Amino acid sequence: MLVLKSVVFVLVGLHLNFLKAALVANHPVQDDQLHKHLLISPSYSSHHAPSLIKGRPLPVEFSINVRNVLGINEKEQLISLETSLRMFWIDPRVKVRDESLNLSAPANEQYITFNPKVAHHFWIPDIFLDRAKDIRVPTYFTRPASLRIYRDSTFRYSSRINFDAACPMDFHRYPVDSQLCEINFESFGHTNKQLTFSWKANASNVNPNITLAQFDMEVVLEETYATDYYDLAYPGIIMKIHLTREIGYHIVQTYIPSVIFVILAWLSMFISPDSVPGRVGMGMTTLLTVTAMFGSVRQNVPRVSYVSYLDIWMLMCILFVFFCVLEFTVVTTLLRGNRRYTVKTLEYSSRLPALQSIGDGNPTSPQMDASTFQLVDFEPGYNVHEHPPTQTGEALQVDFQINLRNVLQVDEVAQICSLEMTIRMYWTDLRIKKKKVTTELDFVTLNPRAAQYFWIPDIFIDQAKDLRVPSYYVRPASIRVYNDSRIRFAARVNFDVACGMEFHRYPHDVQTCEVKFESFGYTNRQMRYAWLSGNNINQNISLPQFDLEVKLGNNYSTDYYDLAYPGVIMRILLSRKMSFHLMQTYIPSFIFVTLAWLTIFIPPDQIPARHVVIAFKRVCVYVSPPSPPGRVTMTMTTLLTLTAMFAAVRSNVPRVSYVSFLDIWMFVCIVFVFLVIIHFIIVIMLLRLDRVKSANALEKLGAILIPVAFFSFNLLYWAILYGGEWL
Repeated sequence: MLVLKSVVFVLVGLHLNFLKAALVANHPVQDDQLHKHLLISPSYSSHHAPSLIKGRPLPVEFSINVRNVLGINEKEQLISLETSLRMFWIDPRVKVRDESLNLSAPANEQYITFNPKVAHHFWIPDIFLDRAKDIRVPTYFTRPASLRIYRDSTFRYSSRINFDAACPMDFHRYPVDSQLCEINFESFGHTNKQLTFSWKANASNVNPNITLAQFDMEVVLEETYATDYYDLAYPGIIMKIHLTREIGYHIVQTYIPSVIFVILAWLSMFISPDSVPGRVGMGMTTLLTVTAMFGSVRQNVPRVSYVSYLDIWMLMCILFVFFCVLEFTVVTTLLRGNRRYTVKTLEYSSRLPALQSIGDGNPTSPQMDASTFQLVDFEPGYNVHEHPPTQTGEALQVDFQINLRNVLQVDEVAQICSLEMTIRMYWTDLRIKKKKVTTELDFVTLNPRAAQYFWIPDIFIDQAKDLRVPSYYVRPASIRVYNDSRIRFAARVNFDVACGMEFHRYPHDVQTCEVKFESFGYTNRQMRYAWLSGNNINQNISLPQFDLEVKLGNNYSTDYYDLAYPGVIMRILLSRKMSFHLMQTYIPSFIFVTLAWLTIFIPPDQIPARHVVIAFKRVCVYVSPPSPPGRVTMTMTTLLTLTAMFAAVRSNVPRVSYVSFLDIWMFVCIVFVFLVIIHFIIVIMLLRLDRVKSANALEKLGAILIPVAFFSFNLLYWAILYGGEWL
């Protein structure tokens, strides 16, 4: 029994030692255990990338796991992704103690895992997501991230992130289009002479169970590239997502229904032309339905200024239905002139061609504090709260540069412009000197967390509604100290800025969004702001409705109370493209006014009522039940459609108290349709008074005056819209 107990104790002891080794090797360790498990070089600096190997840039490898595509917002041109991103690099300044590893494990399993909270002790590549509108970390309690250090000094940092990235889309071929979304991972502060980025071979993964409602998806990982910002090139990698639209939805929801309605309009030609109300009812109901369908389809895509394939299809469907109604109007006019042979010829010749056409923040470690002072010298008594003195005693000069990467959105209803840009500030601080370090450059780059030790201009963005930082782990920012004590602080920010818009000339308007960078606490006697040359505007920025132009204004002073504060201003000019409103508003409303005018050629005796009184030669004939609606149906349906169209157009702009050019157009179109109805009522009253000649004369006068008046209004309207101010 004693021997058995001894054996049990030995086995338990061995098992506990094995568990201890496994825990040390693969489980997170605490912040105070760093030096217990690691050998860190005394000269280690979290601000500096590992030394170049044989003069070559440090290679950083990436792998990605695309877990899901959370959404594709075509209207805002955004794609939402759920991913896990991993970075691999070698830092020979840090080694893992052998006693902390399970040396009996395979080489790829000889590592130690740290809690993500201690990652700030180490240098980590400063990557950011270009054109990311929002980044979210799905944290429950501990951030879903990990830091591994392998026996050969290889670092692996991994984190789960969800983000929304801008995806400029081209809808010319919609709904048989293919879209390409590029996700760029770039270094913010290290050039391609310091780092190289590449995808790790056979290490990335795309969830095969991802299903999208309207698209087939393919993910392609591009090789490394260099992005030129100003005078230096920065490394980056690209993930391209190819989206090919499946047309099944639009076949069922758009193409088949619109074909059916065009066929219905064509079938109305087989109804006797004497049945005026029946043919008018079919034609106008079909036209109204196709127009409403067109508006509904257009709600799912941005208000682009060009014509898509679906626009062409829907417009042609509307025109075919319109021609069916127009043909009936001509037939009715011929019938009134007793030209029945011509009517039959026109009716039969119209039927077959119509059918043919239809077929076609982290805490700072003591080690990092020390490493900051290893790279730069601070004058004794340096105070981070005092702005730098100048040699001449004049105001401190602060120069600005911007790199406008993207205009993420222009929200006209909220009057907000969403921008993605890099802002750089330059100033001289004679209290700080760069130490002589081994580098080919005339500056040293510090970790953005070191910014707390420096005085930095207190700029803010005036009228900014929201500011977002597209960071993965390290904030996309950097601080440089040059040999001549010049300081440069740069940061990538996304923000929404209020953009006061003026809609008098809408939709031929030009909007100006002013972005002001101002000092909050220093007056213009203490600081001067100015733009530096070398600013960059991304030439690939494309907006669905606007042409973009950026102008950098001169420095200015803003008066708050009794003091003036310095600032610089950037103006974004947005010139609206007219194509969208031509397709969606002007052409359809012109067609409906024309339809209202064509009702004048329909006999005035088609009145919808429970009992219709037709007066000819003082004889009253009571018809019961009445025939279906005719002339009134066309005009009232047209009036209803224009009113609905007016409301839909108005929903895309804020509820301003003044009248825009588009308001004038829509109001005049409604007035013309209203006048056609008034004209018809007067004709009916004259017929009831047996004044047939007066009624006929008024009919002929209306048939001439209404198109002449509408044509004259068009000449005046378009001349003023494109020619200048009101006369």
